[in-house]
Amino acid sequence: MSLPLPDRWRKPLLHVVLLLAALTLYAKLVEVYGGFSARLLYLQWPELICVLCLYGVFYFVLKPSSWRPVLAAIPIFAIYLVHDVFYLVYGKVFRLINVSELPELLQILPLPYAILLVAAFLTPFLILLARIDYARPWRLALGALPLVLVVLGVRAAPDAFAAGFQSFAHEIVIYSDGKSVEQNGRMAMLLYREAQRAGTLERIAPYRDRAAFDAGFRDEVARIGPRLQPRDVHFIVLESFLDPRLFEGVEFSRSPVHPEFERLFGDVLGLSLSPVFGGGTAQAEFELLCGVPAFEKLSSVEFNAFTGSPAHCLPGLLSALGYRSVASNAYKPNFFNAQPAYQGIGFAEQYYPAEF
Repeated sequence: MSLPLPDRWRKPLLHVVLLLAALTLYAKLVEVYGGFSARLLYLQWPELICVLCLYGVFYFVLKPSSWRPVLAAIPIFAIYLVHDVFYLVYGKVFRLINVSELPELLQILPLPYAILLVAAFLTPFLILLARIDYARPWRLALGALPLVLVVLGVRAAPDAFAAGFQSFAHEIVIYSDGKSVEQNGRMAMLLYREAQRAGTLERIAPYRDRAAFDAGFRDEVARIGPRLQPRDVHFIVLESFLDPRLFEGVEFSRSPVHPEFERLFGDVLGLSLSPVFGGGTAQAEFELLCGVPAFEKLSSVEFNAFTGSPAHCLPGLLSALGYRSVASNAYKPNFFNAQPAYQGIGFAEQYYPAEF
């Protein structure tokens, strides 16, 4: 014997069922093209809560119409689409801090594609905003309440939010952002990673004593100065570069190494492991120049966290010891936040191609 549902609940519940079915179909389609696996959708309880909450908020504040269920689903599919395009193009999971990189994306796209991208993304949201029921502001206030509470939880109590999420969510895979998304969902992990970032900012606050940091740097310069034996120092970061001689069992008809390269380095080359592959050159630069791992705790690209204030990395140390520190970059000066980053790292001079 089933309990009869009031008529006013039947349509919304049907719309929810159709939404979940459409999201499942979407996830399986994206998997076919190399996106996140859809095998573990049944584990994504945190994601189900996020989806139902966001859908309910927009359904609640929109004017009644036959398009209401479709319009309420726009923000959800937009978030999913951004996640999946980012993952397919860059091989990384989208985080909220990546929004700061949008201007760079628009710069490298041809103008027609940039205009098309902005129009394709904004048009559905403009339609959505036009259909909100502004005549009843109390509905807007009530609908916004869950979103405000989530934002407050992430920003005001990030560690508590992250701990609560961990106790409720399925496994968060330390070594793979992608697997964590597959087990907990796109929106759920987006909130969790932002809470982690906010918590990291709180925890490093005691170490952001500028006066003590600068004093420690001056002490280091004074200690190294008397022992310094000046030699030229060159860091050359190359895109997609490897030594083919490292492959075992490969024979060459002639040496793959240029004679001048061989003359300069011979067999004294060393190896280092890059922290990234595919579109993350600045991460390798950061590790080389600053001598610390690129953990992506504050941003998906460490350079984006620089403001230009001295970070006392190797170029800054060499400058203080009397070196002329120069950076030459083959691309646009505002890509990867290069200018503030290089300034903060300690380069006194920066050069970029005239074409950019």
